[in-house]
Amino acid sequence: MVFIRVMAETGAHTIWLKPEQTITDLMRKPFGSAGEPISVYRVVVGSEETRAIAAHYLTLNRPSYQTVWALRIELQDLNNIGMSIRETRGDTGVADIDTRHHDIIGDQGTFELLTTHLYDRIRHGEDRLRVVGHIQLKHQIQDFLNAESGIVSEDARARCRRLPQ
Repeated sequence: MVFIRVMAETGAHTIWLKPEQTITDLMRKPFGSAGEPISVYRVVVGSEETRAIAAHYLTLNRPSYQTVWALRIELQDLNNIGMSIRETRGDTGVADIDTRHHDIIGDQGTFELLTTHLYDRIRHGEDRLRVVGHIQLKHQIQDFLNAESGIVSEDARARCRRLPQ
């Protein structure tokens, strides 16, 4: 299991793949700079991860499909830095994903340490970035529309219907 921080700015993940980036620049997109609690989902890597990213995508109210990305964070990363996790309820409207929502708690200094650690892990070849494109989002949205009552809220279904089918 990993925690994922979903980000919707297309292409912003590529900064993590370039050499010699400043921690301030890397930190800006996924964590900001205020040291506030950061929203994440605890998921199994693979299709469950894609489902969580798609559910989060619904909250963005985009009129069409755009590539999204997520930063993978392991519990060990947080434990080594001394950051804590708080279970919170998500608001995607997809019941099983909303139960996987958490907040990472830390100050600016601990988020800088986390950013440094993640950048180091990426440079060493660990798979810490997940990119989800149009084809995966569209498939997941269709699954949400076909889901039984109670699994996906009516509000989330309405957001799914606004996307091209």
